[in-house]
Amino acid sequence: ARDVGIGAIVFANLSSQRDKDVDFEWEDILSVSGDSGPYIQYAHARISSILRKAAERKLTPTVAPDKLGAEAEWQLAKKLTEIGDVLVRSAAHNEPHIVCRYLLDLAADFSRFYTAGNQDSSLRVLCEDDELACARLGLVQATQRMLARGLAILGIGAPDAM
Repeated sequence: ARDVGIGAIVFANLSSQRDKDVDFEWEDILSVSGDSGPYIQYAHARISSILRKAAERKLTPTVAPDKLGAEAEWQLAKKLTEIGDVLVRSAAHNEPHIVCRYLLDLAADFSRFYTAGNQDSSLRVLCEDDELACARLGLVQATQRMLARGLAILGIGAPDAM
């Protein structure tokens, strides 16, 4: 709760452009379903839960891009490759909101990837094909690491449960 509360306030302060007015609303800042720090922290915690369930099945994340073929998988993978440009742009302009926006977009892409399995069971992360599940877990783990590192750059904790 402490990490989420502090993270919500820090994120709210950093996510606005310096030359824009800030509209401070507690409900928006603490929301886990909108453009907020807790939304990103929740994505990190959700991934931790997925990885715990995978460990129960003795599944290990692997790097196997040749196994990934769904559009949402590739969208997420592409988003992960953007971090270098995002950090350079953010540092060059002294604008942390660029990192905030990237993390929000990454969390949203993860959510689309993960929830695609609700409509089509073949797209579930923990599907019945263990090799495919391990490849998807590799993508999930990479996403979690990026969320954690991005939050750390902003001085925000990344909880494993919420």
